[in-house]
Amino acid sequence: MGQPSPVVDWMVYLANTIIPAEELPMVHSVERVGSGTLVILKKEPINLEKPEDLALVEAVEPVIRRHQPDLEMKPPPRRPRQAP
Repeated sequence: MGQPSPVVDWMVYLANTIIPAEELPMVHSVERVGSGTLVILKKEPINLEKPEDLALVEAVEPVIRRHQPDLEMKPPPRRPRQAP
């Protein structure tokens, strides 16, 4: 069995993994935190009802898999729609 599965959402922390910011130019920020990497995809939470947010998550996942191939990725939970 692999490591615990991260959920790629608004932000994700990857322990014991250093991902250079150049590999994730599409995200808001990539910060080294101790021996890991904190990836913040957007300034605001992800909304999977928006095609551009879903595309962002799908673009980030392969980069994470490249750096942590033992991980099984889980999609972020769907949030209930807010009433207008």
